[in-house]
Amino acid sequence: MKTKFDVRIAGMWLLTTAVFILLSPKWLFAPAGWFAPALLLWFVSSVTFWRGVVLGWLALLVSGLIAGYGVLPFPGIFFVIMVTVISAVKIIPYVISNWLVSKFGVNWLRIFIFPCALVASEYIDSFGGGGTWGSLAYSQFENHHLMQLTSLFGIWSVTFLLGWFASLVNWMVTHRFAWQKIKANVILFSTVILTALLYGGVKTNNYFSQPGELVRISGITANNVELVKAMYEDYFDRKVDIDPDRLSQTSPELHDLQEGFIRFIENPFDKNFNTVHKKINAYQDSLLAIADKEAKAGAKLITFSEGLFLTTKSEENVLIEKGRKVAEQNKVYLALSVASLLPGKIETGSKYMENKIVLLNPEGKTEMTFFKNKPVPVVEGSIPGNGEVPVVKTPFGKVALSICYDADFPRLMRKASIEGADMMILPSGDWREVSPYHGQMAVVRAIENGFSLFRMVSGATSVATDPDGRILGSHDFYSKGERILTVYVPVRRIVTLYSLVGDVLAWISVGVIFLLCLVVLLRKIPMFSDKLSPLKKDYLY
Repeated sequence: MKTKFDVRIAGMWLLTTAVFILLSPKWLFAPAGWFAPALLLWFVSSVTFWRGVVLGWLALLVSGLIAGYGVLPFPGIFFVIMVTVISAVKIIPYVISNWLVSKFGVNWLRIFIFPCALVASEYIDSFGGGGTWGSLAYSQFENHHLMQLTSLFGIWSVTFLLGWFASLVNWMVTHRFAWQKIKANVILFSTVILTALLYGGVKTNNYFSQPGELVRISGITANNVELVKAMYEDYFDRKVDIDPDRLSQTSPELHDLQEGFIRFIENPFDKNFNTVHKKINAYQDSLLAIADKEAKAGAKLITFSEGLFLTTKSEENVLIEKGRKVAEQNKVYLALSVASLLPGKIETGSKYMENKIVLLNPEGKTEMTFFKNKPVPVVEGSIPGNGEVPVVKTPFGKVALSICYDADFPRLMRKASIEGADMMILPSGDWREVSPYHGQMAVVRAIENGFSLFRMVSGATSVATDPDGRILGSHDFYSKGERILTVYVPVRRIVTLYSLVGDVLAWISVGVIFLLCLVVLLRKIPMFSDKLSPLKKDYLY
């Protein structure tokens, strides 16, 4: 019997690991979002406590190493360390849920312990450097109607449903699918799911959509790896034969090119870099020429992908002056995405760049300068912003501006909604392995907060959406021709419940788990044990 049991457990461990691999941004498989947590929850509850902790963590570690390869922008050992830590964090809700359920016995209300633990864990984790990256909720992006729930309680509402389903499946298995014992929970869950889908269908129905002013927006991107390549070739005096469009964040060739980039940052006016400055100026002029063309074609606002205008701090004013002329001559808003380098020795933790947006108005004046609030941990040495998301009043509505990774943090994006933003301009930079996943995360922010989104990105697929998250236009960075996306975007805000109440569901989940843990701990104290022991029988059944 012990051999059979071990074989069964081993098989379940392998199946659980395989299904979690399918949650990778590289091949996001929506059904895995429902069944992966159900399998892991069953596995952890089927073995001894510490065996569940260790083997559950190993399942997440192995799947994370496979699913995260090429996705997480960390080299070598740092990648392994990051996945190890992430896996340890992600096993927590399964362990806590299993522990609490064992303390409160078998009862129908225990079914809500795991979804609360899952939401609480994801929410607390979102305060860290990764934001909501890896949240189970994003696995359901293609279910457009279900994702409308995020307009009510954020991504936590979808995570809660996924956790509820996992708990329900385990409840059904525990009771061997005996209908009389499981029907109440099955009917309740089914009713909630159908209501959620109905809400999403009604919300996105054109009959209920409010008309809004359409504004023509153009986005421009390009591959500035060519400039980094020029830095390497000039400094080391040797040619490099690579195709910049085939590089990824983990490509060895890119790491080699970074050596030239580092030398340029440390001393950009070294005599070896004379031709590099000429190429940078020519590159800037080519981008502004495209912007000029788009403005003459009728664009009212022109944006660029993240950090597209590479410059040194001392030469930044020259770039901005060239941008002013384009904005003033064409009476257009021009959002320059600037990577302004700060010369000096690069050491661990050095801040060597200003990753920002300089917004020029139709008079050619600087409307505002925005610094990226959330530089990517470990790999991005840019000076962080002040934690605010600016909203600018324009003749066609209120426009918010932010940059790429900022949109992984729902609390940050909600600030724009509170200020009444009608639209979010989000210059970004990605790579193949995270496309379209990272863009989809940003679209969810649009649904949560009820604003339109224009996300021009290098290395991935650019998108423009309405406030319901419907895709209005997209552009594949690797397609042939000019890298331009032009879309008529509705400038209208939908006041969402989430924009008003924020992360209330997440806070309730945190509170529930905290109180349950507190009750369990207080039971160990003699003066509370008699008073709290009836809780198991009288209140949780």
